[in-house]
Parts: sequence; structure tokens; C-alpha cells
Amino acid sequence: MKLFDDIRWIFFDLGSTLIDESAQMEQLIRDIRQAFLSFDLDYAPEQIRSTMVRAMMDYSPMLRTTIFSLARSEEQLEAVSGRLHRDPSLDRLYPGTLEALKELSGHYRLGVIANLTGDGKEKLARLGLDGLFSLCLFSGEQGVAKPEEELFRRAIQQAGCAPAQALMVGDRLEQDIYPANRVGMKTVRILQGFGRYQTPKGLGYQPTAIIQKIQELGPLLQATYRGEREPVTVG
Repeated sequence: MKLFDDIRWIFFDLGSTLIDESAQMEQLIRDIRQAFLSFDLDYAPEQIRSTMVRAMMDYSPMLRTTIFSLARSEEQLEAVSGRLHRDPSLDRLYPGTLEALKELSGHYRLGVIANLTGDGKEKLARLGLDGLFSLCLFSGEQGVAKPEEELFRRAIQQAGCAPAQALMVGDRLEQDIYPANRVGMKTVRILQGFGRYQTPKGLGYQPTAIIQKIQELGPLLQATYRGEREPVTVG
């Protein structure tokens, strides 16, 4: 039996999986720098960026850990944290994402499992993704967030499939891959965003397969729906 023969559902993370957060992260780096300048602390953008990378490598909350590492007082920590806001206008799909999802939707049911406190469906519509997903589980609506396994169990239950019939695609080992593995889903890690700097710290963090970008997911799975050849790990 081929590795992905039983897959019926594909669930996706959003940030740094379907949505390119590069511009968002660069804006946050600028905002952090400006906030610390008000305390006469001049951190170079590269220093802030490298601190973010270390936090991600340590499986720590990236922004909170970065600010905590750079702040020299509780006042600075609270002040800088309070000035950071994400700008929805900076969100962009990675190139080829829409086309890849449309192709996959002809062979699988698609869903979303994401940590999102705002209006998730509005966000999808703004990015042109409305109508592509049969099931969306957002942490703000569910009252439970990744990496809690309960969110993944709910996705499987609502999809009406067995865990082994569901695939999770995401960029973060601790947020996407580990909990999905724990509940019995297959997993694909996508090496994008800051998550690409992470290294698996145990067998449970190892994905079923690895890809570099979303366009590689179709070729990875195509043997399942075309019967051409054994699927291979891309990247």
C-alpha cells in the first residue's frame, strides 16, 4: 500500500504555510526596534531577527520570547508588547497557492486548523480562499488552540474520517506536526517562515514527509490519485 493511499482529508495551517508572513515579520521587527528606541535601546534589525530565530529553534513563543530577551525591565516588556499589532493588509498568499489548492480540491476534501482569534472566514475570503475548504477550525471559535491535541481530534471527528485518513500540512513542528502525529494523522512539514529553522527534538516531531513549497504537495500525493508511482518525499 502506498504511503498516502488512505488520505481523504487534507488540513492546512495558515501562517507560513499558505500565507506568506515575510512582510508581516519584517514590519514587526521594525516596530520592535522603534519601540525599544523610545527607551534609548538601539537594536539592529538583524539582532532582533536572530533572536526570533533562536526562540523558534527553542520551540518558544517567538515574539514574546524575543521581547523578553531584549527588554531590561518589566516596564519595557509591557510597553513594547503593547505596541505590536499585525497588519492584515500585509498578508499575501505564497505564489501558486490558490492554483495548488484548487487542484487538490478535485481529489480531496480540504480543511483548515489554525490559531486565529479574529474572523477566520473573513480572512480566507479576503485572500481569495473562500469556498475551497469544507471544514475550518479556528482556535478563537473553538476555545482551544494548537498545540492542544483536542483541536486536531475535533477536526477528525467533524470530518467523519479515521485519523489515518487525514493529513496535516504545516510549518511548525510543535504546533502542527507533533500534535497531528499524536492523534494518528499523517503529516507534511513545509519549510517556510521561521519554522524552517526548527529541528525535530524527538521521533514524535518527525513528519511523514517534507516539502519546500505548497506546489510540491500535489506531486507528492499524485500517485495516490493517479496510480502512477510511489510517492516520494520532496525537498
